Amino acid sequence: MSSRPPLITALFACLLTAACNQSGPPKPAKKVIVGGTAYVTPSGQVLRDSLIVVAGTKIELVGASKGAAKSSGVERMDAAGKYILPAPGGKLAPNEPANLIILNALNIDPKPQDIARRMVNGEWQK
Repeated sequence: MSSRPPLITALFACLLTAACNQSGPPKPAKKVIVGGTAYVTPSGQVLRDSLIVVAGTKIELVGASKGAAKSSGVERMDAAGKYILPAPGGKLAPNEPANLIILNALNIDPKPQDIARRMVNGEWQK
């Protein structure tokens, strides 16, 4: 027979179950990339000191970062000095899939060491 009262045992079981079901802190709803030079289309418009907002799997906003307020609850990446390009066949525009490449150096044929980060469907890749 257990020496713990049934209420304490039930409370302990409930707390243990809740702790085991947690998967860590919630992911931010949006990702913000600030300060890089964005190549909006592969052969088109260049936007220096850009701001790109990603919500879920889509790009929500592409614009200038000047005057943009910092928001809480977003994942922020400082891309100053970097180059942001759409994945092959894509473009950086609202409602487009959030598939992009951030480069440390702008080369015609980027090498793996040139890639700072890569985003596929709104998720950063390792």
